[in-house]
Amino acid sequence: MTKVLQKKDRVSETINATLEDIRNLYVVTILDRVIGHFQKKLFGKEEEFQNEAHEVRGKHLEAVNCEYSWGKHISSPTVETIDGITINVTKVLEILGQKSMHSKDELLEELCYKCDKGKDEFTIIPVLQKKVRNFWIYFE
Repeated sequence: MTKVLQKKDRVSETINATLEDIRNLYVVTILDRVIGHFQKKLFGKEEEFQNEAHEVRGKHLEAVNCEYSWGKHISSPTVETIDGITINVTKVLEILGQKSMHSKDELLEELCYKCDKGKDEFTIIPVLQKKVRNFWIYFE
């Protein structure tokens, strides 16, 4: 049986995860989508970005303290309620709203800018912005 967090530590009364757990899983979700975009390309795979993104992804997964999995939908992780029922992280994010992920969006932008700077034209930042926009448009 999974240890149930104290009510004050949970992101909501029934979800057995902290706000920081959800934020970290959000970063992983967005990075998976951006990395996937470049993996599918024949040229312009942005290997430097992919390598660094995999490291950032790994660090964020290590920082997650709650029980999580990918279940049926590999593009978005799930967490558990205090009753042991799995719930998609996107449902939690829908409740929290995009503003609650602002600091993580900034972190993602910094990572992309680091790999994009010095180029004639940005190639990674527009992909990130599109993936984030498409992620949140689902809730509108």
